[in-house]
Amino acid sequence: MRPEWFDVPDSVEQNSPIPWERMWADDRYWYPIMLSGKYFVGRVDFSESVEDGDEKYTLQRWWFGARDT
Repeated sequence: MRPEWFDVPDSVEQNSPIPWERMWADDRYWYPIMLSGKYFVGRVDFSESVEDGDEKYTLQRWWFGARDT
């Protein structure tokens, strides 16, 4: 998969211009934590499959933990 770069606002709001539908499925979980300025750790597991010659990645499980400072 090729990376694509987007401009990211200083904060995430409900009507944010972030193109979630074009990003990895886990991004909507950790981006708001990152943009809030909190330190965090996490793990994301994807499964990989090939359909009609195209690679497909499906979000299987995830967790994130954040702290205020």
